[in-house]
Amino acid sequence: MTGCAACHSITPSHEYSFEDLQGLYRDYRSKSYNRDRVSVEPSYAKLARNIGDHPLEIINRNKAADAFLRKNAAHFAGGVALDYGGSDGRFLTPFMYETFSSIEIFEPSDVALHATVGQTRVSKTASPSKETYAFLACMHVLEHVGNPRAMVLEARDFLVHGGLMYIEVPHELDTRMRNDFAHRIVDTPILIHEHINKFDILGMQKLVESIDGLELLDCAQDQVDQGYKAWDTGVNGRFLIRKR
Repeated sequence: MTGCAACHSITPSHEYSFEDLQGLYRDYRSKSYNRDRVSVEPSYAKLARNIGDHPLEIINRNKAADAFLRKNAAHFAGGVALDYGGSDGRFLTPFMYETFSSIEIFEPSDVALHATVGQTRVSKTASPSKETYAFLACMHVLEHVGNPRAMVLEARDFLVHGGLMYIEVPHELDTRMRNDFAHRIVDTPILIHEHINKFDILGMQKLVESIDGLELLDCAQDQVDQGYKAWDTGVNGRFLIRKR
């Protein structure tokens, strides 16, 4: 693992490419994914049926994201939205439905849209167009990818000028991890599962600041009850960014 001296986020020393990781996410959280994962990580069996599917997780995550976006409603002006890594569409919030004429989901897995998703206005896309979207949501994706900064750069290019990006990530980077890396203590275990990057609010702020053409409009951190005991505490960071 590598700790960044500037923003103290922690990532693997090896940068995994999209092709490296694609096989893991093609059938993400499906029965085949859960079966294969439990075969090498038996403890996952206790979580598999709840993660991304527990009613309280869906309700509470959507409620918290919706409140953050509504607080910033003055920045929005409608248009077309893209949910980057949006799975089956169940984490689209009411504010998104109210604000955007249509919503596209770019998702590497082959999961179908959920029956509860408004499919007259929501569709999946295999190839988002650059400089097309007024809004891009990237929720609980950056912790999974080989190069989070490169992904934000790519997401920026999908936005029109003045377009908005909403990033939501779990904040799993704690004081102990930061201190261990600051003092070069390398023998303290760090749990790595499907989340290969560890963030906190400062790390994400620094990431956004490092990219030309992006302006951080608002950020927040809160704890969300997911309805079950997961790996992390359910602390999420929220960041609203504008493409200048």
